[in-house]
Amino acid sequence: MIIVNSIVALICPTILGYLTVTVLLKNRAAFLERVSLAFPLGTGLLTVVMFYIGLIKIPFSAFAILLPIIIVSAFMVYLLKKKDIKPLNLQVNFSVFREMPLYKQVLTVILFGWIILKLISIFCVTLTLPVWSPDSWLNWSTRAFIFYHDKGLSLHPENVFAKSIGQYTYPPHNSLLQVWFAICMGTFDRVLVKLWVPMYLVSSAVFLYATVRRNLDQAWSGIVVILFLSSPLMMLHATEPYSDMILGIYIMFALVSFWRLINSKKEYAFMCGLFSSQALFVKNDAIFFVSGLIVTFLLWTLKEKSTRVLILYYLIPFVLLIPYIGFKLYYNIGFEQVDWGVHLKRTFSFHSESFAEILRRYWQTIDNFNFLLLSTLGLSFFLYIFKIRKTLLLYVILPVIFYILPFIVLYVFSDDHVIFLFNGSTFFRNFLTYYPALFFITYLMFAIIFKKINNSAQPRELKGNSCQV
Repeated sequence: MIIVNSIVALICPTILGYLTVTVLLKNRAAFLERVSLAFPLGTGLLTVVMFYIGLIKIPFSAFAILLPIIIVSAFMVYLLKKKDIKPLNLQVNFSVFREMPLYKQVLTVILFGWIILKLISIFCVTLTLPVWSPDSWLNWSTRAFIFYHDKGLSLHPENVFAKSIGQYTYPPHNSLLQVWFAICMGTFDRVLVKLWVPMYLVSSAVFLYATVRRNLDQAWSGIVVILFLSSPLMMLHATEPYSDMILGIYIMFALVSFWRLINSKKEYAFMCGLFSSQALFVKNDAIFFVSGLIVTFLLWTLKEKSTRVLILYYLIPFVLLIPYIGFKLYYNIGFEQVDWGVHLKRTFSFHSESFAEILRRYWQTIDNFNFLLLSTLGLSFFLYIFKIRKTLLLYVILPVIFYILPFIVLYVFSDDHVIFLFNGSTFFRNFLTYYPALFFITYLMFAIIFKKINNSAQPRELKGNSCQV
């Protein structure tokens, strides 16, 4: 029964997310794309609802959490009917596959078989190991355990938000998702409370396939997904409730939504804002990305003056975070890293040795991410052949540069972060937060180079609810 309840815990936010994304994008996005966005979007909304419930001190329970979720879902169904949108009117098109040469059909089947086995293996590892990482326990799982037994956000004056444990300044998305699964199962099972983690990996893989499939055939789309899944570090994080991979996936979703937005897909403005605001609810590091994206958005609207109203649609979802920011200010929780035994100096000086170490760690990431050498060559090739300012790709690259630069500044000037840099693991975990975005940019560069996407970057659209497999 506990397995069934954990599956229900997966399905509920997925339904909410699917209805929401269908209302926002209507039938302009393929069915497969909407399905891939459903779980991350739904869980983001779910944890915000849980935070509101905890903030007004309503005890956590399945009924208390599901009631607003059901109300919102019912409203989404009403909007779908009012706008005459049929969310499940799916027509799967296998004609392209049947018209392929036999060797390509065999190759496609092998590629998809590999992807499916890879994802199944991640679920198997997740289901055989309890939460084991010290970081996961200190920063998220222990707090989730306390929230579950306190049936709320633990707003006790002597230990608000369980401040005595780990990095309490981290946003609560991770912990609240574990609480949600524990509530659905009726117990804090140290294995099943993290079943949601590999679902993020599945969502990102399916979303990447749906995105690439707009321009490439099944075989090439499968190869791109395999390259994406070839990161050993990301596979490790897909089995344990860290927040680095989760943040990276939300950043990729926000970046792809922005890419669609600047390519005359105005309905993606609100989606981009939703994923950006949800990223802020996952890790504080997202502040750098969101700031960079807002600056880039403003630069784009200066050039495209008729689109200025779209930045308002982008910013609307951030209203959901106002109570969270007020909560942090009221309880003096803050955003900076907490010193829980590593003896932080919080001093600054110039470390010239960091530059060589950054380069060394950068090339070492090939072991953890595999695609990096290829992307470096691709970037150099792209910059050599094209003038980047003439393509819309610049607007996708800028937010990622804005996001990466603060890490480099900290590595060079912070006396604490230079230690973390030479330690190694911090650098790789930071890199994991922008790995999905860099991978998407790499795909765009090669797609433009080989003219699978125009220099204006307008992709081929899948219409209606069609799903080209």
